[in-house]
Amino acid sequence: MIYGVLIKQHIYRNFETFELGCNAYKKIEVPFVPYVGLIINIGLNSFTVKKVVWDNDDGIFRCNTKSEGNFFKDTFDEEIIFLQKEGWEIGSIKEPNTYISIDEEKTHD
Repeated sequence: MIYGVLIKQHIYRNFETFELGCNAYKKIEVPFVPYVGLIINIGLNSFTVKKVVWDNDDGIFRCNTKSEGNFFKDTFDEEIIFLQKEGWEIGSIKEPNTYISIDEEKTHD
């Protein structure tokens, strides 16, 4: 069985102050249910899954991630252009209304 996964990665305007610029999203497919701690490699970049949410409305797993490498460009704008060329969507995608969350702190039903 193949599972759809939507990866969410924070993109910061400033890494020293962690000023959030936007979120980047990428849809992938995996042959298993994603889980907290999973490391996903996309190209030369690695992402650790920090939270997994099943979106019942869209039939997809939503994963919040933390980047494990530095693929960032010189400026925020260059980073956005790079990510878009790599197939990432930039901006906000709706948060699920009906979900089951599996994360490090707690489980929602």
